[in-house]
Amino acid sequence: MRRWPWDWERHKDDLREELESHLRLAIEDRVARGQSPEQARAEGIREMGNGPLVADLTRKQWGWERLERLGQDLRYAVRQLAKTLGYTVTALLTLTLAIGANTAIFGLFYALLLRSLPVERPDQIVEIKLELWGRGVTKDPGNGSDLVSDGLYDALARSQSVFSGMCGWKEHQVNLREPDGTRPVTAASLTGGCSRMLGLRPLLGRLAGDADDRPGGLKEGYPIVLGYDYWRTHFGADPGVIGRVMDFGASLRAKASKGVVVGVMEPGFDSVRVGGRPSIYVPLEMTDPLGGHSLASVDTTLLGRLKDGVRPETAQADVDRIFQATLKPFEGGKDFPYYIFDQGGVTPASHAHLIVAPGRTGYSLLRRDYGKPLYLIEGMVALSLLVACAYLAMLASARGLGRRREFAVRMALGASRRRLAAQLCYESVLLATSGGALGILFAWGAGRVLLLLVKRAAAGDIELRTGPSGAVLLFTLVLTALTVIFSGLWPAWRASGVDPARDIKEGPIPLAGRSAPRNGTWLVPLQIALSLVVVVMAALMGSTVARLIAVDPGFSTSRITFLNADLSPRAQKTADGKGSEAPPALLTALYDRIRQSPGVEQVSISQSYPLSGMFYLEPASSTLPSGAIRKDGVLTSLLVMPGYFRTMGIPILEGRDFTMGEGRNTAPVCILSRSAASFFFPGGNAVGASLTIRNSVKARVVAVAGDTLYNDLREPAPRIIYEPYLGGSWGNPNAKIAVRSRDSATAVTAVRSAFRELAPDVAVDQPVTMTDLVERTMGRERLVALLSGFFALLTLALTGIGIYGVLNYGVVRRRAEIGIRLALGASPSGVVAMIVREAVRLILPGVLLGAGSAWAATRLLKTLLFGVKPLDPWMCAVSMVVLLGASALACALPARRAASVHPMEALRFE
Repeated sequence: MRRWPWDWERHKDDLREELESHLRLAIEDRVARGQSPEQARAEGIREMGNGPLVADLTRKQWGWERLERLGQDLRYAVRQLAKTLGYTVTALLTLTLAIGANTAIFGLFYALLLRSLPVERPDQIVEIKLELWGRGVTKDPGNGSDLVSDGLYDALARSQSVFSGMCGWKEHQVNLREPDGTRPVTAASLTGGCSRMLGLRPLLGRLAGDADDRPGGLKEGYPIVLGYDYWRTHFGADPGVIGRVMDFGASLRAKASKGVVVGVMEPGFDSVRVGGRPSIYVPLEMTDPLGGHSLASVDTTLLGRLKDGVRPETAQADVDRIFQATLKPFEGGKDFPYYIFDQGGVTPASHAHLIVAPGRTGYSLLRRDYGKPLYLIEGMVALSLLVACAYLAMLASARGLGRRREFAVRMALGASRRRLAAQLCYESVLLATSGGALGILFAWGAGRVLLLLVKRAAAGDIELRTGPSGAVLLFTLVLTALTVIFSGLWPAWRASGVDPARDIKEGPIPLAGRSAPRNGTWLVPLQIALSLVVVVMAALMGSTVARLIAVDPGFSTSRITFLNADLSPRAQKTADGKGSEAPPALLTALYDRIRQSPGVEQVSISQSYPLSGMFYLEPASSTLPSGAIRKDGVLTSLLVMPGYFRTMGIPILEGRDFTMGEGRNTAPVCILSRSAASFFFPGGNAVGASLTIRNSVKARVVAVAGDTLYNDLREPAPRIIYEPYLGGSWGNPNAKIAVRSRDSATAVTAVRSAFRELAPDVAVDQPVTMTDLVERTMGRERLVALLSGFFALLTLALTGIGIYGVLNYGVVRRRAEIGIRLALGASPSGVVAMIVREAVRLILPGVLLGAGSAWAATRLLKTLLFGVKPLDPWMCAVSMVVLLGASALACALPARRAASVHPMEALRFE
């Protein structure tokens, strides 16, 4: 009969009682036949046989013997670990940090780079990007622009034959009017076929379809689908929200300013943009400012689902053919569309092509900035884990050698080497499992900290799910298994190789000699090499951040707060009819109201602000006295109101600031940055000269301002032209309000109060300080530096402890030898020198190996470094000094212990 594990103890008791009952009946029978009780018991036992052996054979018939033995071994392993709390706590702490850090980094890595979109058949999804070919640029499908135009979607949707469905998607903010005020909400504008192509389903109501992405829509307005999280938090998960009218005022610049809630998105899906979480989903037609898709408006992400059997290469050829055919009618004309790729230049579309890239994971603008750093950090964490495994292997090896007498006795009593090794492996499994469980808790907290760091560094809100998902937990399980293999199997098998006759005689610590076992000293150079690599990388990234902090951007970085206001509800058409802009009277009133607020020192309104990632370019030229013409087709342009230079702390080197009257109805004027003035007027007479802008407009230069950085702390100061905000050609109702005040709260209060008084229907975004913008610019480098510094300290600590453990074990093992040396006349300093020589034999190979590894590893840092080379001699020297200092500190205690050995006590001990 097969017994189940949970019945073991009861059935053991039953078996014991049954055997005792049989023996008792046999004794009673023999006593009844005239035998004495002693004789009856002896014969009864002889007849029944060996009772414990009978019990063992009987239990074997029940099955589960191996599981019972496993339970016994695990209980014994727990008792052994409880007896050595120092070893157990040290190992658990090491594993928690190593596994937890790996899990946390992988959680962010997976969320940003690997997680598939929660849609049907994500492997069929592709992204259609723009890429430059020719002119010396190598074709690389991984470097395309994620944003294309609405017009490309229209052209492809009409003519393509390789996709079963297509989706155009873009995210932005719109103003939502509610009884308690107007606030910005994040909206995803998508083409009508998106829901069907992605396979999305509504939780309530319906989703938008092809018929909704056309002019007209519903009678009450365009259909609105609420995001699941927004529906729960803002509407309290009210199922009666279907049919509610939402008022967006004029912020959408569409034919209708109202929308009707027709459904709620299913939970689990937020966006095709990694980190995106829109509050509402609206048809793309609703947010198209011109009422028809533009070919030159590069702001949409384009996705497609491949038909069954269609390869990406076939799809790329088809979409690029359509792209080139779409551009053909414009070629050579004045309306030929241009595509801005970066501040380095404006690239005509004739040099661009469409590529088809994998879209399984969605699109992300963060991948370009954080993809390579995450690979780098993941590699550093892996190095830290290897150092931890090497340390644990040495620790387990030393502990196993200290238990040689125990193992020798057990082997002499019949235990096999396999059973002894398995016992030690069980201890490693328990430690690794416990460390993995604690590591998951550590990773949960560390992952939240990492996400906050990425959010702080990224421009814009991102919502990443970095929690322990199934893939992350599987990664932790694999990591735990590898930790057991690397740090437990070898020490267990090595420690179980005992000789009962010799080890019982010698005791737990064998005498020194040729036969004395070594406790994994060959792992110390490996630890040192890996630690040196991590320390060098941390030093380089720390130097990069320090140099970025020391960069002078040319403007003040403190006490400046920016707020963005969408003035669409008050906007009026531009003179050319191609856009809308805020009315000058309202801007002037807001400017005066904010400037007069308590605590406000300076205020200005501009088209954009430095380090925000937004820039505007325009062509300009000047004619020199010699007749030569200086041209710049990509001059950085910025519209500002008076007071901008005082607010930002930018010095005016020559001339004067703008006045409030300069603008729409006055002669064009401008202010040039120092580098722009030197370029267009190398003679130094820029003030009063004329500059031709936008090909035909003559603008008089009224001042020269100091150079400032604009997009990045790494780039040199660009040539900038400043023009009056109220007279500029930029047709957009958004206003960037810059306030200099004693603190950010004062600025926010002043701006919001002014808008509540003068424009209560206008939404004002969350504030951002100049300090935040500077930190965002170096956020990627700061994140890598912070994490590399943490792992450098971790690896240094583990390496130092490892060196200490190896040398200290050697001192204990050679106690008698050291005592004899001292008794024969050796000096304590000579003993210290002997220990130091042993340490050097361990450290020097590790430093040499680490130097070669660092030479290869730091090549990966090249694109992240600023002001320092990958193998900067000073940084390498500092790293080696730090590592050697930690090693010297680890050597000091064992050397002191060796020098303090008393000869008589050492010999008496032996």
